[in-house]
Formats: sequence, C-alpha cells, structure tokens
Amino acid sequence: MRKGKIILIAALLTAAALICTLAFAAQSGFCGDGIIWTLDDEGHMTISGTGPMTEVPGTGDWSFNYLVTSVSFDSGLPATATDLPATTTDLPPAGVTSVISMAFYDCDSLTEVILPESMQSIDFWAFANCDSLALAVIPDSVTVIDDLAFDACPNLTIRCRRGSAAYAYAAAHGIPVDLVVENIVTLPEDITEIGIQAFANDPAIDAIRFPAHAVSVAEGAIGPDVVIIAPAGSPAAQWAAANGYALIEE
Repeated sequence: MRKGKIILIAALLTAAALICTLAFAAQSGFCGDGIIWTLDDEGHMTISGTGPMTEVPGTGDWSFNYLVTSVSFDSGLPATATDLPATTTDLPPAGVTSVISMAFYDCDSLTEVILPESMQSIDFWAFANCDSLALAVIPDSVTVIDDLAFDACPNLTIRCRRGSAAYAYAAAHGIPVDLVVENIVTLPEDITEIGIQAFANDPAIDAIRFPAHAVSVAEGAIGPDVVIIAPAGSPAAQWAAANGYALIEE
C-alpha cells in the first residue's frame, strides 16, 4: 500500500511540473490586423505590427494574465526598462498606435511596460488593477490617456517628459513621475548669477544642472518647462521648489 501511495504522489508531482512547464512555455497570437503578441518563457510580452490593437492579447483565459511580467512593443525595443538610459526614453519608432481597453487588465505580475514612439492612445482600464506595475515608460507621442487607463495601480511611477500628456495624467492622478531629460545644460562651477532671459526662450533645453553653491537667478531667466537638476538640499534645489520648477535631485 505504501509503495502505491509513493507512486501516486510521484505521478501527481510529475503532472504538476508538466502543467507549470506548459503554462510558462512561449506563446503567441494576434491582437489586431497584422499585430502579433509573443510571450516568452520569462513572462516578457513583445507586441509587433502596425496600427491599433483591436483585441486583447492572450488566450482569452484570465489566468493567462498572471504570466505577464513586462511588456514592450516591437522587437527593436529593449526587453525591460532597466536596459533604457536613465535620462531618456530613447525609443526607436514602432508601428502599434493604441492599447485597447482591458488589454492588460488585472495582470498582477506585470511590473513594467515600455510604449513606443508610434503610440498615440491608451484606452480605459488598459493597465488597470495591476498591483505590481512599478514603471510605465510613456513617450510624447501619446496624446490621449483615458482617465481609468492606470486605475488601481498603487505602485506605479510614470517615466515621461514634462509637458507631455503622460505628465499631465500623472499630475492629475497623483502618480509619481520619473522625468525624462535629454538636453542638459551644465552650469560652470564658478558661476554666481544667471541674467534675465538667459535660458527663457530655448526650446532645445530640457534641463539645467546647477552647482552646489548659491546662484542668483533673475526673474524670467529660465523657461517654465525647464527641469532643474541640483544637489539635494542645495540653494538651487530650494529655489526650484519655491518657484514651481520640476526638480531632479542628485
């Protein structure tokens, strides 16, 4: 009898292992006209193609959602946000233009999503109820984000540029922002003063890096959308906070 029980337990364990192996095997399918989703055995989903998503990616079984850990678009993009430069999205163009409603609803294991420069809109509940979602990289090309697109994502930070639709969405919903800056002007260490309109009308400037010591800044010297980079607690950091500028502390 004992030998029979041992054989039965071994058989059950083998079956369970087989089910887990099948569950995490690479899978693929369509989620639009010519748009293909692929899920690898580590839970990373890649979506490739051109145009809007018209179907929810996956198998139609809600348990499938728990396999997805990260999402990126087009094979030319990094698999994870950790592969992106810290100060820029630096995303090559891809063809997918929208994320359909409930595309990644309740993907409880999803930790990050990287959207391409072709992306234009994110529909309602596209990433809602994703408790583990920690980072969404959203480029300037996204101009429409439904009010409930990231509903009930308590751990979310959005990486975006100041002035973008994603920036406005994050501000409206109290979501932390990881600001993207590319064109940085670093002030010389011996600077003591910035004159009127010195950096007020240059749209190419994303950010200005200040030294640790106090610098006198004339009224109207720096445009309102410029990000201030300064040592934590420095005079420049205090000035940025007092004058409503976005701040990155180093």
